[in-house]
Amino acid sequence: MKKSKLLVISALALSGVLASCGGSKPANSSQEPAEKVTVRTGVGMVKSSFNAAKGELSTYIGGAVTDGTNVKATQVDCLVIAVKAGETAPTLNSESKYVNKAVEGQAIISKLDLGADYGMGEGGTGYKTNCDAINTLFATKTIAEAANVTEVEGVRIVGNDLIASGKEAIAYSVKDVITSKPQDGKAAVDNSAQVEKGSKLYFGLGYSTSFSAKKAQMDITIFSGLFKEDGTIVSGRLDVSQYKFAQDAEKVLTTSGGDLSKQELGTDYHMGTDKIDEVYVQMDVYTKGLQGMKVAELTADTEISGCTVSTGAYVAAAKDAFAKKVQVTA
Repeated sequence: MKKSKLLVISALALSGVLASCGGSKPANSSQEPAEKVTVRTGVGMVKSSFNAAKGELSTYIGGAVTDGTNVKATQVDCLVIAVKAGETAPTLNSESKYVNKAVEGQAIISKLDLGADYGMGEGGTGYKTNCDAINTLFATKTIAEAANVTEVEGVRIVGNDLIASGKEAIAYSVKDVITSKPQDGKAAVDNSAQVEKGSKLYFGLGYSTSFSAKKAQMDITIFSGLFKEDGTIVSGRLDVSQYKFAQDAEKVLTTSGGDLSKQELGTDYHMGTDKIDEVYVQMDVYTKGLQGMKVAELTADTEISGCTVSTGAYVAAAKDAFAKKVQVTA
């Protein structure tokens, strides 16, 4: 072992002599460190009116990533909850195109994921064209400007007000990026991260949906995530909205909930106790704990200290976000 160490030292000494005799110069140790920027993700959810005749309720979801001054990227999509009257309580309408028939673990499918099956525009690509136009516009704005976007050039409205609701969902997500929620003396966990300016990253908005037949309740979980190319999570933000459905003796459908998400409800969600944090805090703790982990390593049972709620939906939404990633430059 001592002989090996002596050989290494001798080799290093020899390389130093060679360098002094006109060989390669060592790297400049005084090189300026790379400039850093602070990136952070946010989420937004907007519930539209319930069409009782069709049993359909739309929720627009938005995600954004900023560098503290500028919006770097956004994504927007729409999920339609489709229910019908059942024997004793509302149930998912299996005949609806929005109700999942293929993707394991999803109750409903978004309009973007339906693709041509959504049937809007030539070749069924109209909805994606509209969403892309909204995202392109927001990616040219500062955080301050993003809150004031009222028109999106080249976007055609068909069937529902994508601009108003989709824009609002993104505007909420941008606001969410810069708004902490100190409630009861406890602030939401900061999900920001320091990255090299100009570095290549990836941004995505994903969702997970589940329907409880017993409660006649739909849960929509969304994850806005910033990733490295290998799937390492740089920053993430979670939110959940719950929608309850009911029917009267004549089987007329009604709905409640979803006006405010769990993040927006904060302590008013009333899950916290002396021993358990409120769910909005737990979601933030969970996403903070995911930083530095790779998406491929996550399972439904991935645990983060300080989070006691079931996390399968969180992981599913994070994986979906990575699957829908677009490249951004920090």
